[in-house]
Amino acid sequence: MRKTYEDCCHVRVILKGLGVKIDERDVLMHSVFKEDLKELLGNEYSEGGLPRIFLGKKYIGGVDEIRKCTDGKLEKFIENCETE
Repeated sequence: MRKTYEDCCHVRVILKGLGVKIDERDVLMHSVFKEDLKELLGNEYSEGGLPRIFLGKKYIGGVDEIRKCTDGKLEKFIENCETE
């Protein structure tokens, strides 16, 4: 549970640092959000942990994918995202 919290915080810091507006959903506390996540991911739901990052309904990945984004790749992903 601690690793999940730390990973979520890490991703939040990265995205907020880029000025992206974030809509966080706690799937561990709210079953409706968990069901939404299962529907969005389909068979991929059981693979990987949290956090799961989406741009709209497009699944980007988890903390590892966000950490691996280099050379402006993450900035390219978020160029059409709503900012704060």
